[in-house]
Amino acid sequence: WPLFTSLSVDLTVTSLFLPLVSGHAVHVCAGDAAAALRAIVSHDTLDVVKLTPSHIAVLAGLEVSTTRLRLVVVGGEALTASHLDTLRRLHPSMRVVNEYGPTEATVGCVAAEACEDTPSVIGRPVAGARVWVVDRDGALVPRGAWGELWVSGPGLARGYHAAPALTAERFVPCAVGGVVRAYRTGDRVR
Repeated sequence: WPLFTSLSVDLTVTSLFLPLVSGHAVHVCAGDAAAALRAIVSHDTLDVVKLTPSHIAVLAGLEVSTTRLRLVVVGGEALTASHLDTLRRLHPSMRVVNEYGPTEATVGCVAAEACEDTPSVIGRPVAGARVWVVDRDGALVPRGAWGELWVSGPGLARGYHAAPALTAERFVPCAVGGVVRAYRTGDRVR
């Protein structure tokens, strides 16, 4: 796995620790984003990378026609069909996993394999995470209805440092599913 982002960026959590705890090597890439991405897709031994859609947009502008990457985990921004097309041009059978998760829930808490006809589907909760789609009163909406995504689980932060009002607004009591509290993401989903 390549590591090309600062240690202070939340996607680094999974880019660094996931490979290490699963017995893989971490390859540290230096340089600006374009140079690092060019090195990553051209490298002979790298086969997994975590990117944002903004990274994919940079890749689209590089003169790279193929890669050995077999798995790309995408998160941090909405994945579009255009992003998916860019990755598929580099390797037609590449698996692309769309991962959703705010920093407040320790990044990835929902994931799905991306599909050309529905690239924006974020999928189902990962192990230990809980998610709900609720109305403005915090009640579950019917299946297929639009609402706000609430997230909970063992990776949920306690709140915002020195910001009790914001913490109270976003980290709320949750009466659904026996969970004590949840994070109001502000994201509308169905």
